[in-house]
Amino acid sequence: MSPFDSEPLTARQLEVTVLEGDLGWDRWNELVARQEKRFAPTMPAPIALRADVSAAVATAPADTAPTVDEVLLMTRRNGRVCPLPREWRAIFEKLADKPDRLARPLVGKEWQLTSSLAKRLVLRDQIEWAASAGLLGELRDMLAQLPEENWLHMGQ
Repeated sequence: MSPFDSEPLTARQLEVTVLEGDLGWDRWNELVARQEKRFAPTMPAPIALRADVSAAVATAPADTAPTVDEVLLMTRRNGRVCPLPREWRAIFEKLADKPDRLARPLVGKEWQLTSSLAKRLVLRDQIEWAASAGLLGELRDMLAQLPEENWLHMGQ
């Protein structure tokens, strides 16, 4: 039960002290000073910082590993479907020598006979494969470097 759920206090349950004059102000100032004394003042360090510490402070935070959702969002920006065949094959060849099976990109007749949605699903399979193989960052970097004109877009 919280204190707010209880019944209001009656006048008999309250003890009120009325202080008048200088005694009242002295008590007030004492309470204010006690409230402002919550934290000790900051103390200087007992020893000087090493020279190499200041260099570490100026560095940028480490880049975090991408997630599958972040990479999928990037690949769907501006109505993107997948990389065009030549670029898609080049990315595949860079990743194909890695362990496990990687879905092949659609090229040649497969490219012509496959809908945009199916192409997007193949790219999604590759992204999920890269995540499971620990290569999602590498794949994201390769896809991010592709100029917009090297992507197939919905409706093309």
